[in-house]
Amino acid sequence: MEATASRIAAERYFEISVEGDRTQLVDGVLVMDEPRLIHGALEAEIVGALRDWVRAGAGRGLVALPTGVVMDDYNVFAPDVLWIAERHRPKDRGMRLRRVPDLCVEIRSRAPGATTSGRRSVSTRRAACPSCGWSTTSPSRCTCFAASTLPLDELFRF
Repeated sequence: MEATASRIAAERYFEISVEGDRTQLVDGVLVMDEPRLIHGALEAEIVGALRDWVRAGAGRGLVALPTGVVMDDYNVFAPDVLWIAERHRPKDRGMRLRRVPDLCVEIRSRAPGATTSGRRSVSTRRAACPSCGWSTTSPSRCTCFAASTLPLDELFRF
């Protein structure tokens, strides 16, 4: 993996990044993120619930783990969990997403340097949720919460 000393474009980001490397491009800067155990456990619970719902009926779209979503020439975000409605489901699953999925779940971390804080700085320049930074047609429709505020003992036990 190449370190980025200067701003890079999304096209270059895809040339140097490796699928699954837990990086994102935020305002042209490569941001690496290695979540903690609680983050992964929450992600698994949410993916499992959505996967069960998708499988329970026809035409319920596609659920996925982090994948790069091209926001613009200098921003490629990877939501922790994403769901794409059937009507927006790409015919080619090998393609890059060039639109915000119908549902993006971003599990926020209060750890220093969390990538969501980088996204929040990007959000000041576009119509985006002020909490997580995701571009949306209506930022007020975005529902964000910090993982540390959840009653984790009620959700699952280690």
